Amino acid sequence: LAKAFGWGFLISQVMGPVLAYFSVHLLNWQGDNQVGFVIICCMAPTLVSGAVLASRAGGDGATALILAVGINLIGILTIPLNLKWTLGAVVRLDTARLLFKLILLVLFPAVIGQTLKRSRPSWASQQERFIRIAPVVALGIIVYLSCSAQADRLKELTFGHLGFLFLPSVTVHLILLIAGYFGARYLFRLQEPACRSLAIVCSQKTLPIAIAVWSIAFAQAYPLAVIPALIFHPSQILCDGVLA
Repeated sequence: LAKAFGWGFLISQVMGPVLAYFSVHLLNWQGDNQVGFVIICCMAPTLVSGAVLASRAGGDGATALILAVGINLIGILTIPLNLKWTLGAVVRLDTARLLFKLILLVLFPAVIGQTLKRSRPSWASQQERFIRIAPVVALGIIVYLSCSAQADRLKELTFGHLGFLFLPSVTVHLILLIAGYFGARYLFRLQEPACRSLAIVCSQKTLPIAIAVWSIAFAQAYPLAVIPALIFHPSQILCDGVLA
């Protein structure tokens, strides 16, 4: 398990940001596309879809859950550092403030939620529908409020522009997935179910935290930087859904 976690962390929090950095420079992206693409690639794994798809692909559920939760907890520390070195030349980033906000928005709600789920399981079960819908509505409101002033620029987006974001998103995701699988399989000799879980979970990037980070530190200067994140997320779900 230690080998799986170490390799999964390297795939998610080291290789992901490195690929993003070289991708935006290779494609000569600037402004919103550059910032948004780097933000999503620096994120930790998704907490739900990765584990679900890994399970459907014949992966190990326990490994998937440990990787997703563990890397997200460590990601509270590594995400600000990765954004600092990848985007430090583009925008001034207060890493201490971002770290504090991540602890406030990610760690505290997770601890409170798990505490309530364990101490009051029947009440938590009754609130399941609200718990599923409320975060989606909240994220939608954040995106709407942050992008509404750029309505004219949003109207200029075309399918060609979205495809221009889709291909690099799929490419980076697949590179992470392939490296995760073959590294786990042939470098660390992990069992096949663990390899599948690691590959899918650690190659995925969480959208809610990406939107939170964008809204905290980048929305004012780069209001459309959320678009690459909104393209990256369904791209990875589509790829992994086909593989699963």
